[in-house]
Amino acid sequence: ALELRPEKDTLRFNAGNIAAFLMKNERFIDAMVILETLINADPNNLNAFHNLALIHWQLGDSQKAIECFSKVIQLNPQDVFAYESLAKLYFKSKKAKETIRCCKKLIEMGEAVNISVSMIAQVMNWTGNYSGAVKLLENYLQNQPENDVWWFVLSEIHEYRNNRKA
Repeated sequence: ALELRPEKDTLRFNAGNIAAFLMKNERFIDAMVILETLINADPNNLNAFHNLALIHWQLGDSQKAIECFSKVIQLNPQDVFAYESLAKLYFKSKKAKETIRCCKKLIEMGEAVNISVSMIAQVMNWTGNYSGAVKLLENYLQNQPENDVWWFVLSEIHEYRNNRKA
């Protein structure tokens, strides 16, 4: 029906619900077919791109998930979930610049600051900037000394460098 009448809002709405149902029941390939048809009918369908990204991530296709979340950001530059997901995907793929770019955007937006600062410090450390990573975390800890997430990451970074005296 979507292929025949892609302009019908009710068809697109119902197709989105069917795709969500299929995803919930782990029928990812069937859901992908519907989501791709939805995107063909409406190339600006934010929810379809979100769900398609989640399916690709679930199926282990990080590159396709990155492509879909990047499209989400094109459509909605303030989408916190997409930036956070991209940061995690880039981090897992060891893409330093991309991880830092997404994390800095999240910090700028005032969102997911704990995880963003933590990821930036970890990236700095595994790209060889141990002292920069330590300094970054120590600077943030001056303002939030009770932040146990940053203390934990700081201790992991010191342990990674076999610095048990810090």
